[in-house]
Amino acid sequence: MAVRSWIWILIFIPHVRPSEDGNPIGKFNVYHHAVGGHVFAINETSVLIKGFNYDGLGKDAYFWAGQSSNPNGQGFIIPDEHGKTNVLEKYDNRDIILTLPDGKRINEIQWIAVFDLSRLVSYGDVYIPDGFSPPGTHHLGPLTSRSDDVNSDDLEILDTKHIIIKGLNLHRDDDQEVYFWVGKGHLPSSRGHTLIPDENGYLEPVRIYNHEDVRLTMPGDIKIENIDWIAVYDATEDKPLAYATIPSDINVPPNLDKIEKYEYSLPNCEQLHADFQISWDVVGQTITFEMIGVIEPEEWMAFGISGNENSSQMIGSDVAVGFIQNGKGYAYDLNIDAKAMCTTILDVKHGVCQDSVLGHSDSLQLLEHKRLNLVTGIKYRRQLTISEKNDKEYRTSGLVTVIWAVGRLFPNGNLGFHRIWNKQTKQIDFVRQPINECKDFVISPRELVKPWGPFQINDAKLRAFSAKLGPSGGQRGYEGITGLASPGMSWYIHGYLAPELIMQRGFTYSFRVEGGNSPQNVQSYHPLVISTEPNAHGTRSIILAGIELTRRGQSRPTAAGRLCMWYHTKYDRRLDSSSLFPTFEKYRNSLKLKCENNSEPGILEFTPNSSWPDVVYYGSYLAPNMGWKILIVDSIGYSGNAHTIHNYLQQLIFTISLTLLIFRIVNY
Repeated sequence: MAVRSWIWILIFIPHVRPSEDGNPIGKFNVYHHAVGGHVFAINETSVLIKGFNYDGLGKDAYFWAGQSSNPNGQGFIIPDEHGKTNVLEKYDNRDIILTLPDGKRINEIQWIAVFDLSRLVSYGDVYIPDGFSPPGTHHLGPLTSRSDDVNSDDLEILDTKHIIIKGLNLHRDDDQEVYFWVGKGHLPSSRGHTLIPDENGYLEPVRIYNHEDVRLTMPGDIKIENIDWIAVYDATEDKPLAYATIPSDINVPPNLDKIEKYEYSLPNCEQLHADFQISWDVVGQTITFEMIGVIEPEEWMAFGISGNENSSQMIGSDVAVGFIQNGKGYAYDLNIDAKAMCTTILDVKHGVCQDSVLGHSDSLQLLEHKRLNLVTGIKYRRQLTISEKNDKEYRTSGLVTVIWAVGRLFPNGNLGFHRIWNKQTKQIDFVRQPINECKDFVISPRELVKPWGPFQINDAKLRAFSAKLGPSGGQRGYEGITGLASPGMSWYIHGYLAPELIMQRGFTYSFRVEGGNSPQNVQSYHPLVISTEPNAHGTRSIILAGIELTRRGQSRPTAAGRLCMWYHTKYDRRLDSSSLFPTFEKYRNSLKLKCENNSEPGILEFTPNSSWPDVVYYGSYLAPNMGWKILIVDSIGYSGNAHTIHNYLQQLIFTISLTLLIFRIVNY
């Protein structure tokens, strides 16, 4: 039996007590046009104006700053809260953030004013106090390590809720459980600690880090000033492996993230992720749940009993899914027998299917749905005991193994692939003494992830294409490239994820299809078709190639071949959109290609003609949004609007070869 050991990294943190709004500069002196507000420095280059007022009637007014003793025409415009330098409009008790341009610092100016540049008149101003010190990030230097398994570069406190460990190296054995914790006291202890989500919001044991920057957020109402240490700690040995001491009374910026409080109506609550919670109450033979999450309007939440009593497993689970679409709330039971969208194969439905679609009754009763700011709540009720053969029982004693996930909706309400989900086993005692362990949501602006593509294959000589399956790559991959929800798998054409293809009317093309040929395996059976929509079976879609009609007039796919698929070997798939993979080439190099040897590829041959629209789509016969566009043109030419793969490389190789040939001739 494996013995678990625990590792923490210890970092001592001083008491930090800046204002919640930053360091106060002062209140606007009011001269004209009802200018008013309190000004705070939130860092070395930005100010917060709370309750800003201006009647908007000035002729040529701007935010203005300068180094002279009083506001005058010698100064510079400060862009407004949107980064614009337009004439100011009316403000009515607004909180706004202004950032000085061109890297200028607050300590370099004497005043900030609302200033009329035509009349050279200040409508209101505030002066920077002598000796004023704006807040700034605090550098702690590298961790002092007591173990060869843990080290880092600089550790930096960004503001009152965020810390970044730069260049973190953390290596552990498979049976070691690693968490980030914070707490109070002279030394870290398992008593009174608070678990800190990792950089992706997960509360599970953290992964191995290889010289990575790890940004951590204090959960709920916890701030740097409330804690004495942050740690990743070996609980078995009960000793720190690395630490850093820092001086007290550091002057760091305030937190600018929104703290969203939720009004819980049920007595129990468990924090499953920084952005997802489950609340519940057991009354008699019924259990009421509320799924609560920071999700986008087009996303779903799911929670339920695992398909395995001892580990969190999707297959065989009994799950409730909830979402709000077009203002209407939904909650229904799911039956899951495959990691695939609900699909009919050989007259039988498989995958992630609604109980009602399978002919069973839905055992859930939707009670309430609401969306408050960025937080969505879905409340529903069900019986503790089994009401259908596909249901699982919520035991009234002991721990129950659960699963959960959040993902994107297709426009028709079908569920796309997960964005966040649990991989580690999670267990809950649903009849415990009531306790709410959930924390306020800390809502940071969602980081815009740059997609790897778009890719484009534009080669007039290319007539045959290789089509294999692979993971969709999250927001850097299919979703980022196409803007569409994904079922989790995508077509890889010549090794590239969902590239745009260029084909010419009147020419014959073929796909060498390796998407699986076993209808019994719904997860990896994807005959390739060409249709007029990304979803081949959409209400407006017409399949142009890849099907034939049976004697009964039913369509069946013709381009099914052996399974050849790229898959993950080393990294957690939840990291697909992370900074670990800034390029598609690095991502694909982390995958391994595995092909079956017991069958041959399928061949799809077709000739676009004048009846074909200018844009068609290659995709799967069974699942939507697995492929992308084929541009049908009358003549193929080079396009520089995307990563044009074949033509570009061929032209580059030709140019280099010609240059080398000329060089040799000249030097002969």
